[in-house]
Amino acid sequence: MNDNVLAVKVYLEISNRKINQEYTYLVNRNQYEQIHLGTTVEVEFSKQIRSGYVTKKMEINPKDYPYQLKTIVQIHPNQQLSQLQQNFINWFIINYAMTFNEALNIVFPKKHRQVKRQKQKILNLEEQKLAVYKRTNVQIEDTRLQELDQLFQRQQYYKRTDLLKCCQNINDYQLNKAVKLAYIEKVEIKQSDYEKIYVEYNEKVLTKEQQAVIATIITSKANNFLLFGEMGSGKTEIFIKLFSSLKADEQMLIIEPNGLLKDEIAKRLMQVFPNQVLNYDYHSANEKVYNDNLAINSGRYRIIVGYHQALFNDWANLKYVIADEAHAFNYRNQEPEYNFFDVMRFYQKQRPLKFIAATATPSVEMYARSTRGYYQLLALPKAYYEQDVTIEYQKLTDYQLPLSPASLLAIKDTLSSGDKVIILHNSRGYASALECSSCKRVPKCPNCQKPLNYYVENQEKLRCHHCNFQVVFRNYCSRCQKTGSYQPIGVGIEQVQNQLSQYFSQTPIHVVDADVNLTNRRKILNDFNTKKSQILLGTQIISLGIDISDVTLAIVTNVDYGLINQSVEAQEETFQLLTQFKGRIGRRGEKSKLLVQTKYPEHYIFTKYLTMNYNEYLSLELQNRYLLRNFPFVNYAKIEILAISYNDLKKHCQLITETIIGKVIKEYEIIAPKYKKRYRNQFYYQCQIIITYQKEDISQIIPLIKFSEQFPNNIIKFNPHFRR
Repeated sequence: MNDNVLAVKVYLEISNRKINQEYTYLVNRNQYEQIHLGTTVEVEFSKQIRSGYVTKKMEINPKDYPYQLKTIVQIHPNQQLSQLQQNFINWFIINYAMTFNEALNIVFPKKHRQVKRQKQKILNLEEQKLAVYKRTNVQIEDTRLQELDQLFQRQQYYKRTDLLKCCQNINDYQLNKAVKLAYIEKVEIKQSDYEKIYVEYNEKVLTKEQQAVIATIITSKANNFLLFGEMGSGKTEIFIKLFSSLKADEQMLIIEPNGLLKDEIAKRLMQVFPNQVLNYDYHSANEKVYNDNLAINSGRYRIIVGYHQALFNDWANLKYVIADEAHAFNYRNQEPEYNFFDVMRFYQKQRPLKFIAATATPSVEMYARSTRGYYQLLALPKAYYEQDVTIEYQKLTDYQLPLSPASLLAIKDTLSSGDKVIILHNSRGYASALECSSCKRVPKCPNCQKPLNYYVENQEKLRCHHCNFQVVFRNYCSRCQKTGSYQPIGVGIEQVQNQLSQYFSQTPIHVVDADVNLTNRRKILNDFNTKKSQILLGTQIISLGIDISDVTLAIVTNVDYGLINQSVEAQEETFQLLTQFKGRIGRRGEKSKLLVQTKYPEHYIFTKYLTMNYNEYLSLELQNRYLLRNFPFVNYAKIEILAISYNDLKKHCQLITETIIGKVIKEYEIIAPKYKKRYRNQFYYQCQIIITYQKEDISQIIPLIKFSEQFPNNIIKFNPHFRR
């Protein structure tokens, strides 16, 4: 007699790492036919109803289980992971030692899942109707309303809000009057038929180099390209022409590293391709993101501009993926850690598409890959407007004042001539840290053990830029029990703003950094572009691809941090930052000046910066790293271990380094492990082991650790994103 019954394996939607395993539940025949791999179900677990995802369907014999199996409570057939999303989750688990839920939150964020579950059905894809105004054939006799004639020559329909925005002299009263006189009429149309606010698009004549790049991307058998273009060389025009070459059902994803660039590129493309462009933001309201996902999956939009997380959608027919400003650190996710370019390589194994990394300052890693043939290098050596920028270095003797007297004089001269100034200071807050003048104690984050940044504006507080922990500041040292003993260390952007306010009290000073929300950033940049303000102060956000016109003076402060930092990539990032920031000035060919404040003007980064272009710098840096046997000529991987006790941590570190790593890697070097405490539901001791190795398959380490009986799999994280 066959005692087998139908069952499924389920991963529970619980963040606790100790429950990172599959559980078996019984189903009846009807449920078994409804369920597919990736379907969401609700089950009973620990006397609570929990959501989970089906990973396997099978027949079992209940007698083989030492406990009584429970049944599925409910099925959500409309919330189902696609096959591609399931593949991504498995890939993250295997290659980065993530838990199922960590990988799930990357591929299908929690707030998006909640919308689907609440609706219980797929939202109707039928388009909503829009109430819009349309011009009639009646001749306009009222002179105050004749502006409508010119407006409706540009596009056929206008929403009320857009109509009032485009007309300078028309208000609601006059609009109602135009309807009564039958000059315009109100009609309903499909949402997709509505054109966006008309902005005149001046198509640029492509250079021979641009035409050659487009032809190469379209016809080449290669799938990966490094578009190495000078700033202002017209990379966006190439994106436009590439889209024009697509078939009617093919899609393009343009990835931007921050919201300002995303909005700017989306607006530009909407002018050329109305109703085909989606400005996608996975941070938006849940229902909007859910509907946007459906629109992408159905192919309603053909150009999607968004962050790199948009890649995890189940696309209708994705043909091109373009990573703009591909050198930006935003392409490396912080928590949990993974590298977007590794994700892209895996995606191309699942579906055929072409990937273009576009940047004026590629990383040494990217450049090295192009020399080995992974990327086909495409160069755009000339910009539309040739820059006329003079670079000057100002040697600093101390850091008492953020801006030197020479810089202040240069700002004064620029403002008096009616021109604009941008200042780059890449450090948030008032100070990088505080130190007790008596016992030398430095307040540190209880989670990350990193010095807390000091903020003064609005309220004195200490804040961690890594995990966002913050606490109100009381100037009292708990170690030596003295009051008023803390002194600021390092100069933050608030100090620069205070100094500017003292010297230029009549000039509005706008600040843009990561603490300013996206809406305010847009307003600040708009005011700056329209000369409502003449001084823009910001962190590296203002150096990334933003089009700022009529700036004749740029000043860089706090640049020495990248020269004393011990990271392999610190000097490379400094050279990138200077090059990108230089690209913000003289964008229309106007004569401009770049002032760099530094204690070390004789450093080779600065001496080479005057005479060397970025391509020459990359070649020199590769030679230096080859001589030092450093990345990218060796491979790197990071193993992070968490343990509740310090003794357990030491035991696990020894186990990994001596009995597991040694089995896989014959020649390797372990850079000294770092120990620190970190808060994750409770206090853990944490160790990071950095491994340098040659050609071995480092991914073999993960299953050895996971299936080792001596090592619990709930306290291991793995990041091999430095791999070649």
